Amino acid sequence: AIRALEFCAEYKRRTEFKRLCDLLKQHLDNLKKFGGAAAMARVEEGAAKQNNKIRGWEGWTTDAIELHLETRFTQLEIASTLHQYNEGFKVVEEIYNILQISHSRRKAS
Repeated sequence: AIRALEFCAEYKRRTEFKRLCDLLKQHLDNLKKFGGAAAMARVEEGAAKQNNKIRGWEGWTTDAIELHLETRFTQLEIASTLHQYNEGFKVVEEIYNILQISHSRRKAS
């Protein structure tokens, strides 16, 4: 994702940058919806089948959170470079959401 963001910045591809931002936001929303602790608890209780949409994903580990934040900060920097301030505000909200997930993971541990 970072390389795609850098491509958009290098060639000033604003439309593709917006589409990429939307895709990253959708990805984060899906991870929050299907990959959260509540979803995994339902699987462990047997109330729901394991969701195949996120197969192979280890969950909100510290490495995963770090990678998400690294991608979002790169995205924010490029939004500023391309003068896409509306996208920048959305990225700040996503960063806040990721930090909230990180904070709740630390409390649970």
